[in-house]
Amino acid sequence: MKLDPTVLVFALLVSVASAILFGLAPALKVTKPDLVSALKTGRTSDGKRPLWGRNALVIAQVAGSLLLLVFATQAYRGASIVLSSPAGFRTQHMLLASFNPTLARDSMEQTSQFYRRLLDQGRTLPHVKSAALSQALPLLGGVPIRVIPEGVQLPPGTEALSVFSNVVSEGYFNTIGVPVVEGREFQLTDRADTERLAIINEQFARKYYPNHDAVGRRLRLNGADGPFVQIIGVAKQSKYLFPSERPTEYLYLPWAQNPTAAMTLMLQTDGPSDGVAGPMRDLVRSLDSRQPVYGIRSIEEFFDLRATKTIGILTQAIAGLGVLGLILALVGLYGLMTYSVSLRQREIGIRMAVGADQASVVMMVLKQGLILAGSGVLIGLAMSLGAAKSTANLVGAQGFSLPLVALVALALLAMAALGAYIPARRASRVDPITVLRQE
Repeated sequence: MKLDPTVLVFALLVSVASAILFGLAPALKVTKPDLVSALKTGRTSDGKRPLWGRNALVIAQVAGSLLLLVFATQAYRGASIVLSSPAGFRTQHMLLASFNPTLARDSMEQTSQFYRRLLDQGRTLPHVKSAALSQALPLLGGVPIRVIPEGVQLPPGTEALSVFSNVVSEGYFNTIGVPVVEGREFQLTDRADTERLAIINEQFARKYYPNHDAVGRRLRLNGADGPFVQIIGVAKQSKYLFPSERPTEYLYLPWAQNPTAAMTLMLQTDGPSDGVAGPMRDLVRSLDSRQPVYGIRSIEEFFDLRATKTIGILTQAIAGLGVLGLILALVGLYGLMTYSVSLRQREIGIRMAVGADQASVVMMVLKQGLILAGSGVLIGLAMSLGAAKSTANLVGAQGFSLPLVALVALALLAMAALGAYIPARRASRVDPITVLRQE
C-alpha cells in the first residue's frame, strides 16, 4: 500500500488550519489583557467572565459522544439481528471458483465451450450435488442494466429503469438456494437461437406488476432500442449488496443467451466444500491446463468476509469514535471543573470559613459539572431520537431501543460525575485560612 501524497498534504493543511483557527481567539484575548483589573485583584479578568465558550464546548462534546455511543449500540444491535436472520441464499456447503478464459487469449466461442465442459463434468465430481455458473457473487451486487417493462407507466422523466442484473446458467437457483416461486428456471434448452428470456425477483414483480401476473410479460433491455426478453419466472427475494439492505429489484439473464467471459463456478456439496477444491483443480487442468483459476474459497469464507467482518468493522469503527468522543468529553469536563475550582478558591474558602463542610463543597462543584453533563445528555438524546429512523435503517435494527438509549445516557452521566468528582474532592480540601491570606 502506498501513501497518497495528495491525502497527506490535505491532512497537513487541515491540521495547520485547525490549529490556527482554534488558537486565534485565545491568542487575541491574551494580547488585550485588562491590566487595571489584574493589578487590583491579582488575577486576570477572565475569572469574572462567564465561561460560556468552555461550557458550550463541554456540552457539545458530551452530546456528540452520546450520539456516537447510541449509534454504536444500535449498530451492534442491528448487526446481531442481521447476522441471525436468513441471508436469502445458501451460506454453507458450496465452493466458489472464478475463471476468465479470455485471459488465456481464448475467443468467446472457445470460452463458451470451456464453460460448457466445466459445468457438465463439474456436476460429476465426488460429493458435488449441483453446479452452476454466475457472473456475480452474492453480496457483490451485479451489473447495472437499463430495462423498460412493457405496459408499465414509468415516473415522469424516466425513460428506463436501472437495476442490477446477473448472468447465470441453468441450475443456478437450485445451487445457490434461491427458489423460483413463480414460473420456471432457466433450462439447457434455452439457447442463443431461442426466444430471449429473463427471470425477475419478487420485489421487481411487486413494484411493477402489483395486480398482474409477471410471468409472460416482456422487458426491453438496454433502452428503447434494445431487444425484448420474456419473463419466465419470479425468484424469491434475496440479499444482493448488503445483509441489511432494503428489498431491491433484480434481474437474471441466461448465460447461453448472454455470453460472458468472467464467470464463477458454484459447486454445491453434500458436506464441507474444502475437499472438492483439489478435484476441481484437477478437472480444470484436464480440460485446459492454460486456464487460470482464482478466488477459490468456500461460501462460508466469502459470507464471513462480505457480511460478518464488514459489519464488525463498521460497528467497531463507530464504537471507537464513540469512546474517543467520551474520552474527549470527560477530559474537557475535568479540565473545566479544575479551572472553575481555581477561579472559585476564594469563594470556597469563605464558604468553609463560615461553616460549610467538605460534603457541601463537593456537592456544589459536582452540581456544576452534572448540569453541564446533563445538558449535553439531553441534547444528545434529542439528536439521537431525531436520527432514530435513519439510524435504525442504516444498521438494520428493527426499531429504536429506548431502554438501550436510557442505559447509555445513564452510563455517560455516571462517567461525567466521576470526571467532575475529582476536582470537587480537591476543592473540598482547600484550607480557608491559606486562601484568605493569599487574597
